Amino acid sequence: MTHSAPMAAPGPVEPMLVARKDVEGADPRRDILGLDRDDLLAALVEAGIEAREARMRMRQIWHWVYHRGVTD
Repeated sequence: MTHSAPMAAPGPVEPMLVARKDVEGADPRRDILGLDRDDLLAALVEAGIEAREARMRMRQIWHWVYHRGVTD
């Protein structure tokens, strides 16, 4: 029996943002995945959150989505 060498580690991986498809009858909530920080802040203000609190929430959401990988 011949043993092969272990697979090499792939190295660093850059995340790729892909827009989600709009599906009829889907959840009406706004998809924030892929928004930049300014757009995320604008979406929070548009949702009725005061500007000062929206800045804090934007930083929290950014951290959870883009550092911890939460998508749901």
